[in-house]
Order: sequence, then structure tokens, then C-alpha cells
Amino acid sequence: MVTRVMRTAHPGPLVNSLHASIITAGLAVGTWAGGAAIDHGDGLTAPLWVGGALALLGLMSLVPERFHRSSTS
Repeated sequence: MVTRVMRTAHPGPLVNSLHASIITAGLAVGTWAGGAAIDHGDGLTAPLWVGGALALLGLMSLVPERFHRSSTS
């Protein structure tokens, strides 16, 4: 995902640092959400479900681009 973002954005110093910051924030939020799910009492498998949900959200972010490409072709 990082490589895809960097290639798409025509890398420059500011763009690379912004993307690195966003990726780091995403890692922090994912870790926090997994910990919160465990804390909520959902057990040690909860981070797997949280990770699956976040992965699904990431895949859904690609849907608009897919429809945009198919409509312009």
C-alpha cells in the first residue's frame, strides 16, 4: 500500500513525509482499536476482527477509483 501511494503521488519530500505521518497514525489507531476491543472484554481474538474490519475499509477505499477508471474507459 505504501509503495502504491508513493508511486501515485509523484514523490516529493513533503508528500513522502505526509504519507509517512498518515501511515504511522493509521498504525497507532489500529493498535489502539485492537487494545480497546480487548479491554472491552471481547477476548484476545478481538484484534483479529478489528484488523479485518480495517482491512475491509482499506479495500473499500479503492472502490471509487475502480468505478472511475471503468467509466472513463
